[in-house]
Amino acid sequence: NDLFTAVLLRFGFGLDLRSIPVRAVGDPNGDSKSPTEQISVSQTNGSTGPCLYGEEFQLDPTKKKGICACKKGFIRYNINSRCYRPYTQGPCPTGQMILNETTCDIQPCKRGELYFPKENSCYRVGTKGPCGSGQVVTFDFETRPSLDGISFNGLCGCVRSKPCEQETEKDSCTRHDQVLFNDKCYKLYTQGPCDKGAWLTPVRHRKEDIWTEEVDRRTGACDCMPGYTKTLRTVEEKVIVECLSPSVILADYLNKNYVSFNDTEFRYRCPHL
Repeated sequence: NDLFTAVLLRFGFGLDLRSIPVRAVGDPNGDSKSPTEQISVSQTNGSTGPCLYGEEFQLDPTKKKGICACKKGFIRYNINSRCYRPYTQGPCPTGQMILNETTCDIQPCKRGELYFPKENSCYRVGTKGPCGSGQVVTFDFETRPSLDGISFNGLCGCVRSKPCEQETEKDSCTRHDQVLFNDKCYKLYTQGPCDKGAWLTPVRHRKEDIWTEEVDRRTGACDCMPGYTKTLRTVEEKVIVECLSPSVILADYLNKNYVSFNDTEFRYRCPHL
């Protein structure tokens, strides 16, 4: 048996970790899960080994200890140091789901809907939701309901009847409050890529142009926000359009009048100039 284990070790098939205490990752004291718990047989790195569900056995070479780390797709809940899939009930009360290492929150979705963390919204299964072209809202099939519980985590999957298409920024700009600017999608009436004092507004088209394919009705342009004034300035022989606030315009006006007044007073005192 020892010879067989040595061969496995030599070729990287396993790790001989006899008499190495096991601890859970996240234990501040680094203590063993049990004072007497030790590995009695060779355990393969990445296997379950002596660990709990949702964990995998790993070797910590710096401390010469075996550790039980959460598997990919699991998070360790700090209160009980167990690993769960996020967006399942996990250790949370009924009607709630685990969000991260410290937080349980109310499960917000109705029956038939799934939760998308990035959008912080729920979408019905089989609909387009926040997904790209050729994709629909689908379940997280990595989750095993019998072990993990029901997952409310929504994913985007391809429609079987047709392959997923390569989504472009232009294709994704479909919301009524979004516009395209330099082939990128931005929300209307926000600063976006515009300079200070300006925001994105929809480009107005003539009625006869909206039926032309070349004209994209979703294009946006930078325009001055209400209360700001469009001003032309020459900087290094270049004309620059700026949106100036009332306070800046007033300061500029007073400054010019002050210079003009001083120049007039100087000429009055020195008429020979």
